[in-house]
Amino acid sequence: MKKTNIKRVLFKNNKTLLVGFAAMTLIFTSCSSDDSEDQTSMEITEETAANAILTAVSPESGGALAFTMEGVAILEGESTANKTTPLAKVGAYECGQEYNTSYSVSEESEDFSVAMDYAWTWMVSCDEMSMPLSAWLSLAGTGVITGPNMAANTTHEATMSISGLEESSDMYTISSEHLIEGVYEVVAEGNEYRFTTSINFITEELMVLKADRTVSSGSLTVSFVGKASNGTSYNFSGTIEFHGNQTGTLTMESGNTYQLSW
Repeated sequence: MKKTNIKRVLFKNNKTLLVGFAAMTLIFTSCSSDDSEDQTSMEITEETAANAILTAVSPESGGALAFTMEGVAILEGESTANKTTPLAKVGAYECGQEYNTSYSVSEESEDFSVAMDYAWTWMVSCDEMSMPLSAWLSLAGTGVITGPNMAANTTHEATMSISGLEESSDMYTISSEHLIEGVYEVVAEGNEYRFTTSINFITEELMVLKADRTVSSGSLTVSFVGKASNGTSYNFSGTIEFHGNQTGTLTMESGNTYQLSW
């Protein structure tokens, strides 16, 4: 295995951390917050779950699509903010050789402290002439957020298959699965709340233009599971269709639709 260790500090793209914090905020600001200490008053509506899903997928908030594009950037050998050493381009990787690189992200503001560690592993598959055809990538990371009256611990796991690495192809075809989980503790109006969430995305044939890394078409299925410390559970599911032009539509199992743009 060949390994590259990279350290960086990048608050605006804290990926899993921003996803976890945004999803937590949406959940708890949408929950009932009367003066009762009975946590059965907590409720997640479909709209709340849909907003959390859109946040967890949007590249603007560091969601699953941001990680997908980072996987592409790794294969293209593109240096991102504060990388000490650019990675090699896909043609420079040995066929069948496993590589990895790690990231450490930390930031403190007046109100919040954010820390995250995550790592990529990948391997390129080639034809009989040793020309790259496709790549397999995996991602694993953990994060911690602390702030006024709240704390969150998040994990993010992903696997991706990217084909279309041939120079003759103008598109990448991406299949992936992302799992974002979090444990959140919040104090609101004197009451302490503990909540867990799990958001799972499965993508098949997401088409990405090589020229500008825009999503041309594709879809993903998503499931959202939330559980309060009193045992109350919430389950929602849906499908996101991408239309190009940085837009998509989330259709929940109920048939209600929500728009995504970035």
